[in-house]
Amino acid sequence: MKRALCIWLPGWPIQRLVVAQPELEDGVILLHRRDPRRGLCIAACSREAHRRGVRRNMTLSEAQSLAGRDFPSPHISAHDPQADRQELEKLALWCEHFSPVVGLPHDVPARGSLGEPCYPDCLYLDVTHLGPLFGGERNLTLQIARAFAERGYHTRVALADTLAAAWAVSHFDLRPPAVDAANRPGTSKGGWADWQCRVVPVGKTFSAVQALPVAALRLPAKTIVTLQQLGISQVGQLAQLPRSSLASRFGDELLPQFDLLLGRSREVLIPYRPPPAFHADWQLDHPTSKRAALDGILEQLVQQVSGQLAARGEGVVELVCRLRCTPAADGKPPRHFGRRRRRSHPQKPHATLLAEPISLRIGLFQPTACPEHLLELLDMQLDQLALPGPVELLRIEATLVAPLERRQTELFSDGIRQSTRQLACLVNRLSGRLGYQAVTRPRLVPDVQPDCSYFDQPLTGHHRAQTHQRRSSRPAPRTLPIRPLYLRPAPLPIEVVAVADGPPVR
Repeated sequence: MKRALCIWLPGWPIQRLVVAQPELEDGVILLHRRDPRRGLCIAACSREAHRRGVRRNMTLSEAQSLAGRDFPSPHISAHDPQADRQELEKLALWCEHFSPVVGLPHDVPARGSLGEPCYPDCLYLDVTHLGPLFGGERNLTLQIARAFAERGYHTRVALADTLAAAWAVSHFDLRPPAVDAANRPGTSKGGWADWQCRVVPVGKTFSAVQALPVAALRLPAKTIVTLQQLGISQVGQLAQLPRSSLASRFGDELLPQFDLLLGRSREVLIPYRPPPAFHADWQLDHPTSKRAALDGILEQLVQQVSGQLAARGEGVVELVCRLRCTPAADGKPPRHFGRRRRRSHPQKPHATLLAEPISLRIGLFQPTACPEHLLELLDMQLDQLALPGPVELLRIEATLVAPLERRQTELFSDGIRQSTRQLACLVNRLSGRLGYQAVTRPRLVPDVQPDCSYFDQPLTGHHRAQTHQRRSSRPAPRTLPIRPLYLRPAPLPIEVVAVADGPPVR
């Protein structure tokens, strides 16, 4: 029998922020998001703000008036779902010492009950046959809850036969478990975890979820509202209705979720695996600024990264080279690393250059795993580099990769594919010499203003996928030619006064 465990972190955005900034604990925290119709709305709030009347989906101005009446300086910031996701992924990797299979939810509804976005705030663990290793399933849930408590997180942990049942019990079963008086948790740190853990016995899924609300089925908000209007508020009431009527009324939304809850259909837990990192480092025992020595090290690092990618059938689309330098022993200003000196320009202070490693970015038109080509592009940027001191650490990292193009060798080639490779090499060299923003192509966008109907898209690196949101930054000429200010879908008729055998008068 499969056994699944769900770890729910209530108020996950607030918890992540409080763990990162402990001084915000017990304070008023307001995280807002932008709604297209209502402006800034509350995405999450702290317990103290909730006690003062702040609720999700409330406008920020209304929440400020409620939370700031007797609290001088509430913490207000924008909600960052990407940071929440990244921290949750770190916790998923940390949970692997409890289970080898840890996953993130992939079935979060797109919208909540009030239309606000929903974000993942829990973790799934496959704990089949793992209970005896921790002294029983009950002890397993307690150890997980206490481990999260030591890291500063409040959790609700549930263990059941299915992932859907574990999710439902952790989110909606708020009753404390039956604990003997001798085993009743104390008031010490982490003792509350005993009351936040639920273990559903094997084969007792329906009895554990029948009293839960229908929202425990992970249904869309519209379906939940319809069920409540029909007087169906609990899962047990739903089970008493014939399946044929449910299928005809709710289609393919309700019954699949109901079967997943009771284990009639299987739900696959997708383990979280971070994308592989392709990088190589070289720590020098004695920092040096000799170009020949550094060229040899970079060649070995590039070959190492290229070999890793070629073994997976992938190539580099964006490569980053980082150089960490030490202050020059004689205190001299930075000197040029390359063989060709750039045009003189005001340089930054010496202390500013040493604040962080020097980064060189190489973007490519097509993915490649050829170390010679990468070294050639890297050499063009190194020629224009000014070193603030001897180099003590070198790092090569492929920040963006893509599958390599596989083509069958042709006996009689028409030269089209060869010209495509030559174009890619030309674009790579120009972007490496002039910068990725200098080698672009125009892309059309629907706009009534001709000057805004296109944007410049760089041809190399990940910027190719990000520039569709911004318009052209090309400066307008001082003297514009005569052109219409707006273009309409259909031309408008214009009455013209003309004379015989002559051009129009106006």
